[in-house]
Amino acid sequence: MTTPQRTPSRPLHRPIESPFPLTSSNSESKHGLSTRHIKEIETIFRIFDPNLNGYIDAHSFEVMTRSLGFRMSTVEITREVDLAWEERQLHDDEYQQTAEDTRTIDLPMAVSILAKRGYGKRSVSDEIGMYFRLFDRDNKGFISIDDLTRVQSEITTAQDDLRNEMNDLDVLQFRPVPHTTLRMMIEEFDANEDGVIDMVEFSRVVEPILSSS
Repeated sequence: MTTPQRTPSRPLHRPIESPFPLTSSNSESKHGLSTRHIKEIETIFRIFDPNLNGYIDAHSFEVMTRSLGFRMSTVEITREVDLAWEERQLHDDEYQQTAEDTRTIDLPMAVSILAKRGYGKRSVSDEIGMYFRLFDRDNKGFISIDDLTRVQSEITTAQDDLRNEMNDLDVLQFRPVPHTTLRMMIEEFDANEDGVIDMVEFSRVVEPILSSS
């Protein structure tokens, strides 16, 4: 009796494009960040601001920076936030800082802080690690079908919240992928056939995308 052999996965021939393409101008912002980098920060900021308040607290920002590959202590974050609010007040004489302001970070502030921390100067390997950690939130060292399902659920929830907030049915068009398709995605890139995607396998998929951006 012969043992059934797993059918080799087909190579991926279709082109893969970056989810955050650069604009034709490819210009940098006043913070020295490209359009793609700003879009990345905005997208991840929304994940940590599921209620679309427009701001997050210091603890959420600390977790957010960690997922982006940066290590900032509470003391460092507090100092950066205080400086950001002071700078904002200098540019707006009528602005009055409140006690609540000192404990919150909005998107422009997050962009400014991350720019200072060298977000736009990361290597491709740094960016690969950042995206890997967004899936592997528990630092297991691999991405499982459960991780893909969780991220898909988070995207769906964020889409629904954004649509309700903006009262616009066309705001996003993400459609959940069936569980069987997610499993096929794992199998397609699972070179060592252990049922999960490790960092090496993940890098083979993502590196060409980031290198071409």
